[in-house]
Amino acid sequence: MLCDRCNENEASIHIKKTIKGKSTEIHLCEQCAKETKENEIINIPISFQDFLVGLMDLTVKETTFEEQKESQKAKIIKCEKCEMTYADFKASGKLGCAQCYQTFNKQLPIVFNKLHGHTKHNGKVPTKIGENIIKEKGINDLRQDLEKAIIEEEFERAAYLRDKIKEMQKGAKI
Repeated sequence: MLCDRCNENEASIHIKKTIKGKSTEIHLCEQCAKETKENEIINIPISFQDFLVGLMDLTVKETTFEEQKESQKAKIIKCEKCEMTYADFKASGKLGCAQCYQTFNKQLPIVFNKLHGHTKHNGKVPTKIGENIIKEKGINDLRQDLEKAIIEEEFERAAYLRDKIKEMQKGAKI
């Protein structure tokens, strides 16, 4: 893709601006990016804590009034061990102690989901026995979904999950 400004060099910097719902994209080569005001966006210093706080603040948008009240209550919650508040956590991006995980257990999954895209740590699996471990984990996840479907009286989904578990058990060495 060629630079939008000089139309000669290959564009290596791609800037997307969204202002009042209107998005514009600018593709610039390195030389043009240095010469233009668009480069000011790139040079804005931002710390990891600021980035983390920004992600946490994204959770407040598009929430109901009740959820916003809960969020306000969360800012008041204080860890009994280290006395850190949720507002302190948001400001620093770091928890004070191990007890903070229990204290902020309702807020942290939202933050982790925003940061990582999920709330479970999968970790690495040994290559020799990895296939069976992955299948076993898949079966366990399906069993949890099955229990949830039964509790919520979604019997068609429960039957589907039951059949899927049986199918996976046939292929796995469990």
